[in-house]
Amino acid sequence: AVFSDTADHWAKQYIGVLAGMGIIDGMGNNIFAPENPLTRAQFVALLAKMTDGYSSAKISDMGFTDVPTYEWYSSYVNWAAENGIVTGMGNGIFAPDAKITREQMAVMLCNYAAYLQFSLPQNVTGVTFKDSGAISSWATDYVMTAVGAGIINGYDTGDFKPAGMAKRSEAAAVIYKLCEIRGMI
Repeated sequence: AVFSDTADHWAKQYIGVLAGMGIIDGMGNNIFAPENPLTRAQFVALLAKMTDGYSSAKISDMGFTDVPTYEWYSSYVNWAAENGIVTGMGNGIFAPDAKITREQMAVMLCNYAAYLQFSLPQNVTGVTFKDSGAISSWATDYVMTAVGAGIINGYDTGDFKPAGMAKRSEAAAVIYKLCEIRGMI
């Protein structure tokens, strides 16, 4: 699949392949919006869409007060919570419309691999980030595991930017790399 705004984008291949596989969608009117941020709900939807046998039919309501059953993301979020991929933000909140941070994305990726009972290979070693102290303590191991697997990278500046908002193109790249490691591509 080719979107009118990804023809010259660095993530064109990732986006196109995932769209062709039905894992990732555009924003309408043949637009992908690769530089727009991704929400937490949109990211768990990507994980669900790459899962063999995913079905919304057997999903339980996990009790998030901000995930009403009528919203498009309800079954995706509840599936992710039911399977230990996400735990929410505390106090019964998931924050589905909040922009996902890079460290949250790394945690969800590692939890997703654990749900699949799939060990992420640790082929990338010796990586350090100038801002490693800014990575939340609850996310440090997950970030380094995702980095070690080559799924997510830092920036040319030497930073990881853990609290930085993940762009749609970055999410496409990490989902593509996870599909590649799993042998789906």
